[in-house]
Amino acid sequence: MNVPFYRSLRIKISDIKNEDPYNILATLPYIDKDTLMDEPKAFINERAWLFFSKYATSGGSTGRGVGVWRSKSSSDIEKLFFNVRWGEFGYEGHRARTLRLAAEGIKKHDEHPVSVLGRTVLLSPYHISRLYMPLILEGLARHSFDFVHAYSGVLVELTYLLREFQPQKMMQVKAIFLGSEPVSIEQLEILFGYWQCPIVVHYGLNERTSLGFYTYTPGDREIVYQLEPLYGITQNPSDSHEIIGTTLWNDVMPLLNYRTKDYGLVSDGKITGLDGREQNFLISRDGHRISGMSIVIDEASWAQIRHYQIRQRVPGKIELCIVPRHGQLSLEFRDYILSQQLNRWGGFFDISLVECATIPLTPAGKTRHVDVQLS
Repeated sequence: MNVPFYRSLRIKISDIKNEDPYNILATLPYIDKDTLMDEPKAFINERAWLFFSKYATSGGSTGRGVGVWRSKSSSDIEKLFFNVRWGEFGYEGHRARTLRLAAEGIKKHDEHPVSVLGRTVLLSPYHISRLYMPLILEGLARHSFDFVHAYSGVLVELTYLLREFQPQKMMQVKAIFLGSEPVSIEQLEILFGYWQCPIVVHYGLNERTSLGFYTYTPGDREIVYQLEPLYGITQNPSDSHEIIGTTLWNDVMPLLNYRTKDYGLVSDGKITGLDGREQNFLISRDGHRISGMSIVIDEASWAQIRHYQIRQRVPGKIELCIVPRHGQLSLEFRDYILSQQLNRWGGFFDISLVECATIPLTPAGKTRHVDVQLS
């Protein structure tokens, strides 16, 4: 009644009151991201006071940015889901002492990479390099923290640098929390090998329609997210593995049957085979879509590789951009990396390898693993 988009569907209020809500949901159309961004006012509750609401937008680092309004109460409820899952490892909301590597910690190149906000120690993702390690070590030594909350890519790089500059582990933390960026089992193995603590990864999105958690166990070969059924309704359409989410808490901008453009199999309250966002899919020689997140570097190779990115400009061809950790890669190692990928993906793509000086982080400080720009 109060949201223009749903009101235009002529839904009978009597049906909503008396019928199975899952049956009603199944009759509603899917909402595309572009529709939401083209007509945001159509999804806003006309009785909501936006002055007292919060607006959050994704940076668009993995596609077109999307903005969503929500009330403070729904924001607080979301925090409770995290407090419960993270609380299993001793986390206590705002009272927890946390090292955070994310957008809010970004500093200019001439500023100190470590800062403090309340009980949170902020480390600038842009400063994770050998050049700034003396400052980073000095800054971290002045503060204590029990948890690490970070993007996976920058934390893996920081871990390598810590192993080099501080072989005797200087920090003992209770748990690591990862999110907002794809992560691989190989990266989790590297992190666990150094930090030796529980690692919790969450799946969620700015639109706040789905939420799931996964805790790494040494020996795991697959990341399986346990969905929060009280947070939202998550499902697949009948014709694909795209993730469709329905919020249960956002009364300011309710999204029902929202197409997330994420892909993974939803079954028995879990997400398996999360393949990332639609724009991270590569086009093979025969025109099939293959997740760029499937093209990974093995753990042994990370010792010589700082960053890598899969780039595609022409269907059927991909370029593996490698940033060496120490100087140039040897010819033998280049052949090893290339042969690994050709053995697995040579039937789908022409593959080339190029060394790069750097792969810039996104404005939010994230690592872009896949860069697809097809003409």
